[in-house]
Amino acid sequence: SLPLCRSRASFWASMAVWDVAESAYTAAVSALAAEVTPASWRGSANSLLNQVQDVTFGTMPLALGLLAARVGQGAALLSAAALMLGSSLAFWRFSHAVEPVARADAWRYCLPP
Repeated sequence: SLPLCRSRASFWASMAVWDVAESAYTAAVSALAAEVTPASWRGSANSLLNQVQDVTFGTMPLALGLLAARVGQGAALLSAAALMLGSSLAFWRFSHAVEPVARADAWRYCLPP
């Protein structure tokens, strides 16, 4: 929605919605990673997740900008939407394969291994 913003207010509103959605998505992926990772590997799994997010935030704007410059903005927006949809569907698919943690045991994920 950012390329469609025509005013400063719509830009800030779009950024706010994006940040809230990103924080919810990041928390959900982190929780799933903690749930499926053995306790001794949780630090490594969290670190890897952060590294992948940092690389994505650093490279995707450049890649989509190049795509927009070479092919067009529509192709870049469609590619970004397809990547987001694909990753969301993959997350939904794999998150259903995880055994849920009993609420009584959930506090253990807050403690260091």
